Amino acid sequence: MLQMALSCAMPEPKKPQLSVDEEMLMSALKQSGEYEKVGVFGETTFYNSTENSSLKIVLMNPYNEPVNYEARYALARKTALLTINSIDNKTDYDYINVEFLVVKKNGVSSHGVKQKVIFTLDELKSFRRESL
Repeated sequence: MLQMALSCAMPEPKKPQLSVDEEMLMSALKQSGEYEKVGVFGETTFYNSTENSSLKIVLMNPYNEPVNYEARYALARKTALLTINSIDNKTDYDYINVEFLVVKKNGVSSHGVKQKVIFTLDELKSFRRESL
């Protein structure tokens, strides 16, 4: 009963409203870092009674995994800019969360290693100005 009450209280995550064809965006994201799979979706989290909405970009099993933080950050920034420039409701999100997920299989078991880079919309706006 408590679980049902909590699930009713959780707001629905805001879905990205794409300004481009979804297949085209996914293809561009896959090619940007050569990933096995990519996903883009909205996510709602609560921290200290504060609701935050984030755009989550999951990049799974890169063929050329970034070797250090600087390379991963640069790739995350490029990916976040490509994605945020492809959606109409960008101001609905407090954060843009780029998540690198590497899943390694060992026989019947598998484990994943997750690395995140999180941006605010203001940070991405400043990156766009720098690149002009």
